Amino acid sequence: MHRIDSEGSIAGKYTNGDEINDVEATVADADHMNAIQESICTVIEREGITLVKGDDTQLGDALDQAYGRKDVPNAWEGKQTFPGGVGLINSDGPITADGEIASSGAITADGTLGTKDGLVFLQAPTTAPSVPLSNKLVKELTCKAWGTITVSGGIATLNDGANVASVSVSGSHVQVDFAAPMANALYDAGVEQEISAATTKNVSAGSHSKTTAGFKISAFNSVNDLVSPAFTGFTVTFRVFGRQ
Repeated sequence: MHRIDSEGSIAGKYTNGDEINDVEATVADADHMNAIQESICTVIEREGITLVKGDDTQLGDALDQAYGRKDVPNAWEGKQTFPGGVGLINSDGPITADGEIASSGAITADGTLGTKDGLVFLQAPTTAPSVPLSNKLVKELTCKAWGTITVSGGIATLNDGANVASVSVSGSHVQVDFAAPMANALYDAGVEQEISAATTKNVSAGSHSKTTAGFKISAFNSVNDLVSPAFTGFTVTFRVFGRQ
């Protein structure tokens, strides 16, 4: 591409000329007109669009296809690579993905990052403009299920969570059933006690009896005796991570 440089052009621009002052009008030469034509046609044809005479929307269609349209979500097919990084400013919605979200550098977010199936979300605090995700937090993006359970009087109550169909007291254990089953039983189910004035002191909790449909949670006191959910109240949080 080049600016007009034919006879009568002035500093790379066209002029209408001035007959009174004997200023010649710019000659529209073939080199410049062809440069304009081929630059536009290259953009259109690079997007796989066949040129059609009389269709004045093809350049706009090619740009929309290559870069997406403002206020319309992009629906790319195949893996997209952005060596220079991707920046989002004032994004009104979540960042979602059907598969893995990976980066060789930092991933930052002012809002919610999550998988499209809605199993896991990481919500940045409203007081922080941008939160870098450490390796530990990036692992949250692969979480398959999570929940907070309160056990009192032999009744298990799910306070909040994702991919949990039900929780219930089963003998001396708490049974957790997934809404969507795991691919296999080789997942990590981490359990921790929520400490507050209302919880029983010196209680630890862990998971066991894992299947694709769910797993069990048991609690133990300070002398490693099994704590019966029917008599002792406690609150636990669990997170399930699928292994690669």
